[in-house]
This record gives sequence, C-alpha cells and structure tokens, in this order.
Amino acid sequence: MSDAEFDQFCRLNRDLRIERNSIGQIIQIIVMSPTFSDTGNRNVKVSAQVFNWAEIDGTGEVFDSSTGFTLPNGAM
Repeated sequence: MSDAEFDQFCRLNRDLRIERNSIGQIIQIIVMSPTFSDTGNRNVKVSAQVFNWAEIDGTGEVFDSSTGFTLPNGAM
C-alpha cells in the first residue's frame, strides 16, 4: 500500500487505529471506543501540561495520540 493509498484508507476509516509495516502491509486495525469524560478530562490536562512545558522549553514538539509517524524502517 503506497503512502497515498494508506492516507486515503485512514481517511475512510477515521474511527480505527491503523498501523502499516515497513513493506506497506496493514498489520493492525484497532477499533477504539470513546473515553469516558473523566479519562478525557485527565488526558487533556496532561496534554496541556506537556504542551506548556514544550512551549516554554522550546526544545520539542507535542502531538496528540492520533498522530501518525513514519518510523525509520518505513512503518507507519
């Protein structure tokens, strides 16, 4: 699966968490239920603290849990 095909597949299946290995094969699809309000509230507080620290420190970037990354071996 090419990068463009993977991107389109993910866009068509936004409710899934999808991983692709280094040779372009889908290796994992996870159906995630929404978090409850207490978990969501706790997560956003942690995220806010990390974001604020990164902004003040200036040495890093912060991403949310749904961000996809391409690893050095090509897996995503």
